[in-house]
Amino acid sequence: MKRKYLVIFSIVFVGGIILCWSCKSNKKSMNTEKFDFIVQKGDTIEIELETNPSTGYEWSLADSLSSGVVSFLEKKTVKDTVNSDESEKIVGKPQKIKWSFKAMEQGATVIPLKYSRAWEESDSTRKESYKIKVTE
Repeated sequence: MKRKYLVIFSIVFVGGIILCWSCKSNKKSMNTEKFDFIVQKGDTIEIELETNPSTGYEWSLADSLSSGVVSFLEKKTVKDTVNSDESEKIVGKPQKIKWSFKAMEQGATVIPLKYSRAWEESDSTRKESYKIKVTE
C-alpha cells in the first residue's frame, strides 16, 4: 500500500515539475523582444550602411524620430582605409556611410531608414529598421 502511494506521489511530483518548467519557459519566450541595439542613456549608436552616390540613391530617415528616445547626431562618409591611394578611387565604387544617434531617454524606439532617389516619388528600393532600447 505504501509503495502505491509512493508511485502516485512520484508521478504527481515529476508532472508538477515538468508543468512548472514548461510554463516558465513559455512565459520567458513570449516576453523576450529582440533589439538591434541595447544602450544606456547618453551612449552613441552608430549604424554603417553601404551606398553608391553615383547612382543617385542615398540613405535617409523614412520617418521622423518623434519619440525623443534617440536624436540624430550626424551622417558621414566612412573613409576607405584599405584603398587610401588616390589611384584606387574609382567613380561608381560603393562607399560606406555612418549614421550616428544619441540615446536621450529611457525607452524603446525604431530608427527607420530608406534607400531612395530624392527626385523619385515611388517607394524606395530598400528599407532598414533598427530597434533600439535605451536603459538608465
